[in-house]
Amino acid sequence: MVLVQTHLHILDWGFTIFHLLFTLFCVFGWIFKKTRILNLVTVLITGFSWFGLGIWYGFGFCPLTSWHWKVLRKLEVSPLPDSYIKFLIDRLFNTDINEIFIDNMVLMVFFGAFSASVIYNLKDYNNKLKQKEKQQP
Repeated sequence: MVLVQTHLHILDWGFTIFHLLFTLFCVFGWIFKKTRILNLVTVLITGFSWFGLGIWYGFGFCPLTSWHWKVLRKLEVSPLPDSYIKFLIDRLFNTDINEIFIDNMVLMVFFGAFSASVIYNLKDYNNKLKQKEKQQP
């Protein structure tokens, strides 16, 4: 039983760290030229999950959150909010922030990051096209 609990705690913190890093990359990955394409892919995957899979599983659905919640339920952690970001902020800063406020902020940040990623990836693509045109005789 103790071994199972230990594994669940390791999974819990593994999900927390991975999800935090994934989220930070989605928000800031467009800043670095070398990571822009991968950032666009992660932002598109996130958007597909929230809005596409969300049709069947509920708006904002995230498989990582779903899997993490299963682990936390086995650890008897409750109540769990609908928002993973709320959970993360509450957990890391020992607070109880308003979920509606968090949801609105997450949407604004997501659309900002999505827009920045698309804009900078298009700029990079256009710059590559211009460089190819210059190289042609």
